[in-house]
Amino acid sequence: TAATRPRLPLSEAYRRYIDDPTRDWSPSTREAYETSRKLAIAVMGSNLPIESISRGHCRDVLDVLRFLPRNAAKLFPKLSPREASQRAKDQTGIKIISPSNANALMSNLSSFLNWAVNEELLLRNPARGLRLPDAVAKRDKRLPFDEDQLRNIFNAPLYRGCVDGARGYNKVGDAHPRNARFWIPLIGLFTGARLGEICQLDVTDIRHVEGVPCFAITQRSLNGSDDKRLKTGASDRAIPIHPTLIECGLLSFTSERRRSGETKLFSDIEISPTASRSVAFSKWFTQFLRASRAQRERTCFHSFRHNFRDELRAARIDHDIAMVLGG
Repeated sequence: TAATRPRLPLSEAYRRYIDDPTRDWSPSTREAYETSRKLAIAVMGSNLPIESISRGHCRDVLDVLRFLPRNAAKLFPKLSPREASQRAKDQTGIKIISPSNANALMSNLSSFLNWAVNEELLLRNPARGLRLPDAVAKRDKRLPFDEDQLRNIFNAPLYRGCVDGARGYNKVGDAHPRNARFWIPLIGLFTGARLGEICQLDVTDIRHVEGVPCFAITQRSLNGSDDKRLKTGASDRAIPIHPTLIECGLLSFTSERRRSGETKLFSDIEISPTASRSVAFSKWFTQFLRASRAQRERTCFHSFRHNFRDELRAARIDHDIAMVLGG
């Protein structure tokens, strides 16, 4: 009976959730849930029995998130999340996490509590609906790159002639590398694909569909790679390859990769500790924007996706086709 059942502490319940074999999480998703787990345990206590979690406990987590500093663990390694949050509340000039980041962490906690309800460890989810007001409307979070930014990006030494494709990518020279750093921003601009989708492309994902060369954005691999993930089922799609990418030599680059026995189109991307190619590339791209004097507020690699959508609208492409191309 419930009365005789041993009380399961929060830390053990959360460990079972993270290790649940029925969940097929990507490395980045697992890392996000791990961050939420550490926060919940730090605020509520590892020994709190799972069935005792109340609305008050969940509000307490939200209160800590309200003023939690960005990179709190690195900035204040000796402070608990609650102490770091209190310091940021009392002291001006400490940058705190955005409402959308706080809400993402609350959403992860809520998913864990939903799991606990399904596993009959809890009667109901006490975190349901708890979130901070977010003044930035969803569509306003990211902006497309403006003309000056695009000019700076694609006139950088990497595209006009640089010392080399590694550390010398931003110094003027005679080299014209055709590597991941060269191709991925161009593919982002001409396909609107997500960074993760581009970074994980297999060589066999460049293929002809009814005679048209296309990118196959798919989780299925024709050559046995097992590192591919898609955001949703609707993300599985084919995107015709723009003539400009063909002029730049993308098809011959792919043929070379195929001849040399490569599985991935961009095996030269560093892989982050969480086994994610896109995380490492995103960090490099932020440095590249800074070095190219193209960095602005609310723009990042995802801005190419907005540029692509804007161009589809300007060309009066049917909305349903635009949605399919964007996945």
